[in-house]
Amino acid sequence: MKALASLKKSAQQSKTFKKGDRVIISCVSRCGTCENCQKQLYAHCRNEGGWIMGYMIDGTHAEYVRTPFADTSLYHLPEDLNEDVAVFLSDILPTSHEIGVQYGDVKPGDNIAIVGAGPIGMSALLTAQFYSPANIIMVDMDDNRLEFAKTVGATHTVNSGKEDAIQKILEITDGCGVDCAIEAVGVEPT
Repeated sequence: MKALASLKKSAQQSKTFKKGDRVIISCVSRCGTCENCQKQLYAHCRNEGGWIMGYMIDGTHAEYVRTPFADTSLYHLPEDLNEDVAVFLSDILPTSHEIGVQYGDVKPGDNIAIVGAGPIGMSALLTAQFYSPANIIMVDMDDNRLEFAKTVGATHTVNSGKEDAIQKILEITDGCGVDCAIEAVGVEPT
């Protein structure tokens, strides 16, 4: 379980959590008391919080994890929420939503393209639907992922290994192109 853990040793210091609690770990640690945390700028925590997991301290791909500021950086996992689904809530889904969909300013009626049908791209696909775009075009080279994208909301799919993705997107959008392109692969060619 990547960013999902059972709280163990640090529980003695926590006021909110106890040993054995099922928790979701925020990808951003926050003290909750500094000026930036009070402004909800948690990634800029002034008391050694922020984007530190996997960067300044060990990441969360482990059974046991030390979580700074546990009382403000952990969340109880509801009993009825499947752990395999919950793991996406700590980093992949919120990152896709904020960095892809919100920063991309997806609006009702937009044409959007998402390049990469892996976990980040699929999370962007799922959360983009909250904003009612007219078309969500998923681009990837894996037909299985593209088929799955259709089942979870893609209006169109393009296999960039078999066809010219730009030309196909222009056809789908009547030559207009897209209002937002979300790159979810992380390599320069995409």
